[in-house]
Amino acid sequence: MRPRSLRLRLTLTVAAFFGAFLACLFWVAARTYALEQSHAADDELLTVLNAFTVEYRASANVKSLTDIVRSPRSPSAAVFDAAGSALFSHGSVTLDNVEGKGISNMGGYPVRFVSRTIDGRTFVVGDNWQDVLDAQQKLNVMLALIWIPLVALAALITWFSVTRTFRPLLAMADEADRLALAGRSSRLAVPSSTEFGPLAVRLNAFLDRLESGIRRQERFVEDAAHELRTPLTILRGQAETALLRSRTPEEYERVLGVIVEEAARLSQLTDTLLVSSGGDDRPVEPQQLAITVQETVDRWRPRFEELGVGLRSRISSAMAAIELREIETVLNNLLANALRHSPQGSECWITLAGDVSGAVLTVSDQGPGIEDEAKTQVFERFFRTDASRNRSEGGFGIGLAICRRMVEDRAGELTVEDNQPHGAKFIVSFGRYSKSPRS
Repeated sequence: MRPRSLRLRLTLTVAAFFGAFLACLFWVAARTYALEQSHAADDELLTVLNAFTVEYRASANVKSLTDIVRSPRSPSAAVFDAAGSALFSHGSVTLDNVEGKGISNMGGYPVRFVSRTIDGRTFVVGDNWQDVLDAQQKLNVMLALIWIPLVALAALITWFSVTRTFRPLLAMADEADRLALAGRSSRLAVPSSTEFGPLAVRLNAFLDRLESGIRRQERFVEDAAHELRTPLTILRGQAETALLRSRTPEEYERVLGVIVEEAARLSQLTDTLLVSSGGDDRPVEPQQLAITVQETVDRWRPRFEELGVGLRSRISSAMAAIELREIETVLNNLLANALRHSPQGSECWITLAGDVSGAVLTVSDQGPGIEDEAKTQVFERFFRTDASRNRSEGGFGIGLAICRRMVEDRAGELTVEDNQPHGAKFIVSFGRYSKSPRS
């Protein structure tokens, strides 16, 4: 299907409406002019008829009648008896015995006439109407000739007006073609017009979000490939090394143990990536968090004790509009992060408090803490502080990103601040506890 030109459609529409309006206006003007001429002629002929009738009945003097019918248009007059025979005729037009008033063809010419019958005699006064009809026809032709250039002028003005109106939009389209070659960071120039300026601003904002999403996606792909490459390399290396020569059962057992460990890490990384790429924006009813939080803490307590880290909790009743599995995932990631950075002999604290208007969950540790410049970066995918770059100690770098996304999807907020006297404290808040709640 061929694209339609909006400029052409607007031009044709305006020309059609203007042409129809102008045609109606010209028709009314021509019709009014013709009616005025007809009424004026009828009044004049009726005046002459009245005078002619009176004088003829008073006297049959032809000279006197000749003086009566003289007028600027020199109408003709005639009198007919009851049998239709002419008793009197005067003027350049040969009149017929007609009744009433109107236009009739007499003597080969259109004649405008008025008549009256008195005492069996019919008095007729008429005038040649051909010159008037010719003048009206010339007027109609002149109006038609004027109509054509006026409609063309209106179409031309509309065409150039629409072209000028859409010029900034066409310029934006041309600039968009250049931006496609210039790179993602280029943006549209904002026109000064109030119509297209906001459009350019919104398009630029859309391009900003699109570029940000593309960059995050590229970084996600690159970092995911990096994270997957290491365990795959280890798996392949261990398997190839084991196949180079015959080995003792103990050596095979050690190799299989490494393979199982790396396979478990691969499985964990895959699950984490799937959770990270998903999202659930469906609204939920407020849930009681205390039982889920307590059960999660109880599951983690043996692992903390095994590494010599104390796990303390202070849990109160709290309600928040978040799925229980989601708050469990958030707490699992925060506890794993706290355990990973807690030195032996330190303590971690989990607190949950709230009322009917909100809830706040905190997880604090006594580890090395987080530098101020890194407190916003820790929630980015695959970001790891220098202290956690070692794979044997660090995680995958996407747990905190998952936590923040889940919390923000439920109109909450996840922040980090310094723990006293040292360490980090992660704060999950909902409702009135949130500094910038999202609705």
